[in-house]
Amino acid sequence: MRSIVMGACIATIISGHARADRFRHTQRGADPDDLVDKWGTKVVNGCGPGATEVSDSWRLMDNHTYREGGGRYTVSFRDACNLHDAGYEGFFYIVVNGKLVREPLVYDKILDQDVDYSTMSREDVDARFFADMQAACDQQILPQPGDEALAADAIAACKNRGQGSSLGAWGAVTIWNTVRGWADTHFRTLGHRRKNDGSCIDHPEERGCRFSHYHDEDPLAPICMDRGRRFAADDEPCTDLRQAP
Repeated sequence: MRSIVMGACIATIISGHARADRFRHTQRGADPDDLVDKWGTKVVNGCGPGATEVSDSWRLMDNHTYREGGGRYTVSFRDACNLHDAGYEGFFYIVVNGKLVREPLVYDKILDQDVDYSTMSREDVDARFFADMQAACDQQILPQPGDEALAADAIAACKNRGQGSSLGAWGAVTIWNTVRGWADTHFRTLGHRRKNDGSCIDHPEERGCRFSHYHDEDPLAPICMDRGRRFAADDEPCTDLRQAP
């Protein structure tokens, strides 16, 4: 049943947008690479666990190579992962003239869509991630004369479970399953405005769940900290860092 529902969700998401060579609409959303959280920290970091400061340009799980016959077909999922990072954050800013400015839309250049993640459930964000990865497979593995069959096999591996369990040869299904199984503590509910269907809902004692209270914070609460300094006490005056003086 889940696969049927997932298929319907993805068909809705990618309808009319699966190829990179379509006429593109006028972009309104921000580039994921420009997004920051309320502390000014980058929101996206490519594919793989860890802090955003680890790498600005490359991550362990960004690129995956599928070998068919004598050919090697490499696909980058970095853009899809960046969009997924933005989706899990849900509420973010861009920096304009040194000030944080709320940015509600993110541009998905894979599917050529402007996306508002602020009301999406974790399941919906993950469905978009899967659609982005599958579209990336179609867009980046381009058959050449004489290797159409090999390229088709590579696309099939890319869209599904890849070629084995070793890093660098995973497919979209493998990556999606990993995210569904282990990433629930990273999803921000935005003050319980968004649904997180992860295990921390029913089993808060499990892996890392005791730290997940951060991900339930209301993003509209004042930011009561001067950059680089301590949090202000509740009874101290506070200037919201998002407001111009």
